[in-house]
Amino acid sequence: MSNMFGNASNELAGSEKEKDVLGGRSLLPTNVYDGLIDVAYITTSQAGAKAFNFVINFNNKLHRETIYVTNREGGVTYVKDGKKYPLPGYSLVNAITKLTIGKEIPNLVFEPRLVKIYNFDLKKEVPVEVPVAVELVGQAVCLGIEHSRENKRVKDQAGNYVDTPEIRESNTIARVFHVKTGQTVSEYDSQKPAEFKDLWLKEFKDKTRDRTNKAITATAAPTGSPAATPSSGKTSLFGGG
Repeated sequence: MSNMFGNASNELAGSEKEKDVLGGRSLLPTNVYDGLIDVAYITTSQAGAKAFNFVINFNNKLHRETIYVTNREGGVTYVKDGKKYPLPGYSLVNAITKLTIGKEIPNLVFEPRLVKIYNFDLKKEVPVEVPVAVELVGQAVCLGIEHSRENKRVKDQAGNYVDTPEIRESNTIARVFHVKTGQTVSEYDSQKPAEFKDLWLKEFKDKTRDRTNKAITATAAPTGSPAATPSSGKTSLFGGG
């Protein structure tokens, strides 16, 4: 299996570096948590965008998250005010891989493995062969997890996603820290001491981020984010860089 992200290193050349900016299941309060990666695998949307799908075990509480790392054309960057930046999802996943195993996305090794993924048509999990980032399986991570509230979105008749009055609450990965040093990627790359972790905790610990559309009156009770579940052969999908 060839690396899906073979052009990522070349495309990212000259892009702006990430900066540290504060900016049925129970949900974790916003905090920093140590966990283990159960599995990390790749899926592709109908439009062609590629995503990393993580299942992370925080003290026997499983966190599942899908993070898109490319656009529908396969690109991993965007341009703003004449400057090129990595996509936010790419930066987030790259921070996980770099601070976990010392490798960036283009250098990861993937193997085809069967993973149990929720099928919305069948309304159950079914085994699907997907590319798994085998080096990440079982690795320890230190993540800033955010608790947020937002409107559930559905497709309208034109096929566009729109907010509904129903509110959903979810956990998402907001920051990534080195397991041993507590450094962010920025601190790690510049060999600076870990300072941002404490700043982030001071600013956000135990707070819920409200992303709801205030123009819409909520009429439904909060719900958790949709469940999509994996379980747990050697090539890279993103190409060497």
